[in-house]
Amino acid sequence: MDESAPREDKHARAITLAPNERVVAMQRDWSARGKAYTVRDRHCSWLLLTQRLPLIADFINESVARDAFDYVNVTSLYEAKDKQMRCGMTKRMWAVDAHATYAEALAAFERSRPAFESAAIVGTPAAFRVEARG
Repeated sequence: MDESAPREDKHARAITLAPNERVVAMQRDWSARGKAYTVRDRHCSWLLLTQRLPLIADFINESVARDAFDYVNVTSLYEAKDKQMRCGMTKRMWAVDAHATYAEALAAFERSRPAFESAAIVGTPAAFRVEARG
């Protein structure tokens, strides 16, 4: 294995959903603590579903942030979840909601999707089941 190449993380993957796809099931990710989170930006561009906030921070920093000023860190996401930050948002951009059950998280995610341009699930692909809407 080439030491200079980044290690492939078998569980860190984002799946951007097409408008005709929906998440129908979610099970515990092998490395998660049994919690589910929805993360949204205030411009209604992105709606994200995950079981691990560190993966969301990586996704935002690698795929959404325009420059270093837009980067978020994991601590700020947890503080936004706990509503410790101004308006419950980090960088005045990202809001985090924790959900008690996976069913509640899926319902909130699917209910909110029509208002957002893009939606993605971030985590182990095997932990989510996505189906095309019929």
